[in-house]
Amino acid sequence: MKKGIFACPNKKCNLFQTMKSCSSIIIILSTYLFFIVHYNYAQSSGIVQQNNTENIEGLLSGAQTYMDIDLDSCLILGNMAYDLAVKLDFLKYQYEATKIMADAWYYKDSLSKAIDYYRLSADLISEIKGEDSEDYAARLSDIGYCFYELEIFDFAVEYFKQSLEIFTIANNILEISNQLNNIGIVYFTWGNYNLAIEHFSRTLSYDIEHGDSLSLSASYNNIGKVYETWGYQDLAIDHYLQSLSFLSGQKNESRRAIRMSNIGTSYFEKKDFDKALEYLHKALEIDQRLQNHYKIAIRYNEIAGILTAQEKFSEAIDFNQQALEIFKYLDKKESQAIVLKDLGHIYLQLGNYNSAKKYFEECIPIARNIGSRINEMAVYKSLAQLYERQNNYDQSYYYHQKYDVLKDSIFNAQQHQQLANYRIKYETQKKERENQLLKKDILIKQRSQRTFLIIAASMLLLSILLFFLLRLKSKSLKQNKLLHHQENKLTQLELEKKEIETQHLQDKVFAEKQVNRLQREKYEAEIQLKNRELVSSTLQLVNKNEVLSEIKNKIKLHNAAIPENAFRDIMHLVNQNTDFDQNWKSFRVEFEKINPGFFDRIRHKYPDFSEQFTRLAAFLRIDLSTKEIAQLMNVSVAAVNKNRQRLRKKLNLEPEADLSTFMKSI
Repeated sequence: MKKGIFACPNKKCNLFQTMKSCSSIIIILSTYLFFIVHYNYAQSSGIVQQNNTENIEGLLSGAQTYMDIDLDSCLILGNMAYDLAVKLDFLKYQYEATKIMADAWYYKDSLSKAIDYYRLSADLISEIKGEDSEDYAARLSDIGYCFYELEIFDFAVEYFKQSLEIFTIANNILEISNQLNNIGIVYFTWGNYNLAIEHFSRTLSYDIEHGDSLSLSASYNNIGKVYETWGYQDLAIDHYLQSLSFLSGQKNESRRAIRMSNIGTSYFEKKDFDKALEYLHKALEIDQRLQNHYKIAIRYNEIAGILTAQEKFSEAIDFNQQALEIFKYLDKKESQAIVLKDLGHIYLQLGNYNSAKKYFEECIPIARNIGSRINEMAVYKSLAQLYERQNNYDQSYYYHQKYDVLKDSIFNAQQHQQLANYRIKYETQKKERENQLLKKDILIKQRSQRTFLIIAASMLLLSILLFFLLRLKSKSLKQNKLLHHQENKLTQLELEKKEIETQHLQDKVFAEKQVNRLQREKYEAEIQLKNRELVSSTLQLVNKNEVLSEIKNKIKLHNAAIPENAFRDIMHLVNQNTDFDQNWKSFRVEFEKINPGFFDRIRHKYPDFSEQFTRLAAFLRIDLSTKEIAQLMNVSVAAVNKNRQRLRKKLNLEPEADLSTFMKSI
């Protein structure tokens, strides 16, 4: 992956930016006029070649300088250098100019244009050094990284693998390790943890051979991160500890804190809160010693999260308040939003609705200003819950609506980005096909030229020999030659027609595939939404039953104060409305509408399933949490976990297989 990201200078004020832009334009125009005058003088003086080289090198040097100052100026100078290099047919300078412009577009976050220039740069270097050169492999890796940032993961993997193949032939151990690591990161982000582990492990083997402790630590940490995300916390902790063992000395103290924080997070996932706090406090001590205030605030927030899970709310509030003060001092807006949201949730759990509302309302404008729609959406949902608990249903409905609107906008934005990525992917494939056809065309023309020269020479020699011997047959020979030429032309036209038809068919098939995929994704999203609506309505019934049961108990406690007939009628009414079997029947009817035939398939495939297993299978199919399942089945969380294990055993599932995913496949 690329080492670091370009950071634009801080904005001073509008006037300063305007003056800076004007001065940049003046400098660029002056530079351009200087090179034009210099170029004309060089032509008149007969020293064109040397001075043109100096002109291009000056433009490239200026473009490189502006890379860290003004990207627009960098692109203007880079384009001027490229145009001059094309005019003079200097491939080397064309390559350098396209590489600079590709980097500039990348830093401007115009990844589609960056891909185009990186590909042009790769084509130029392949003409200069060949497609087996390491420079060519480096440009392929740049293209792969752009596709990774666009979340077009299949293309990213393809380009990284091409780069890896070239570096492997060149036996460049460092770059082999880098490309394997890149592929591992793509697979990890893609959610393919098996392949991520495989490539990180291969990276580790090269790092062991190379013997660099920092690289070894990074590889063990990457493998640990995959296992942590995958849910194998013991394996994650083992690898984090291995990573930690390769870090020593003051220069690596910051990295040691990060590794300890990772270990603490894994222990937190294991519900081993004491161990989690132990490692997070160790990380905090290092950050405090290094006076890294931003990391100190992060550790405070992480510790507060664990204390909240332990229901040590007072301590959690203290740590979050300290974190919030630091984030405000450092002007870290997104971190402020996260801590404010966490404080609101703590006070919501404590039933202190005024304090919870205060922190939620403080979080909303910050999240909105920085475009953190996920945090803003979470706060709307929490405010809806808060007002619902206060029986203020108007406000609860208002915030539910804001939550739904924001959720829909996020979904639409994701779909829009996905469509944009499909377009980039399609255009990339189209350009690659055009590039291949162009290369094929050039090859055919070269062969045709060689063939023509051979034929022409042969015909000339034959004509001279036959001119004296077969003068009477010359006319016949000319006719034969013309016929042969026409046949070749006809064959060529037929081949071109077939290629056009094939290309048209491929484009049509590709477009149909994309339409089918989008329709399938839309259908899956609708099913998921209906499932969540079903869960929500069912949980409301369960909550109603819980409330009625509580009413029933309270009536029993005070039945002496109620007439016997009225007491009997109330108890009868409560019992009628707390029918768990009726809730299941209602759930089953709605579930069958969304997932038709599921219960029939379960009964046919697993005839020995009990009613309890059948219900659990249905709940797992729609991604209910353990707590939600416990509420729906009127049992404890521990009982649900036990039933899940029994169900896995009954289905003979592998340890790494996901139970919910399996139920969705039925």
